[in-house]
Amino acid sequence: MIVPVILSGGEGRRLWPLSSPDRPKQFLALAGEETLLQQTVRRLSDPALFAPPIVIGGSGQRFLIAEQLLEAALPVGRIVLEPKGRNTAPALAVGALLAMAADPDALILSAHADHSIPEVEAFCETVRRGLPAAESGRVVLFGMTPTIRPRATATSNRARRSIATCALSRGSSRSRAPRRRRRWSRLAACGTAASS
Repeated sequence: MIVPVILSGGEGRRLWPLSSPDRPKQFLALAGEETLLQQTVRRLSDPALFAPPIVIGGSGQRFLIAEQLLEAALPVGRIVLEPKGRNTAPALAVGALLAMAADPDALILSAHADHSIPEVEAFCETVRRGLPAAESGRVVLFGMTPTIRPRATATSNRARRSIATCALSRGSSRSRAPRRRRRWSRLAACGTAASS
């Protein structure tokens, strides 16, 4: 089973004036009727593929997270609140450790709450295609093939809308890797940024 670790922190500075420290962009409905957080949790809610997600956010966002999940009737496995934001790596490490404590063989999927992926079935199918590699101990990366110049990528939404790229990196041999290294080699990262 894949345990999604949804990173929902942030300071709300990148999409000003729409977002603010009181309401970062993942709590806004920027790409549909639901907020980006609600869309992310819904996208990762197929019980045949995903375990209930772990949502990690700032302590100042605790009410926003709970309110939006309740409003959309979206279950989560756990909500973890950071007393102070420390960026992606520490938050993801906490999520991975919690998932591994519950299931030492868990596969972790890192998802950012401010990403918009409109083609949910294509996303889930891509995750399914990456499962054999992740189960064999490889890191699986999901993304989009850019169709524009890199300089324009941050400000343009002209990239192809289908999620079709699945790049695999060679992991350590399971027989030679210590157990801790094998656990971390199962980390999977995914997503594509919403236009901002």
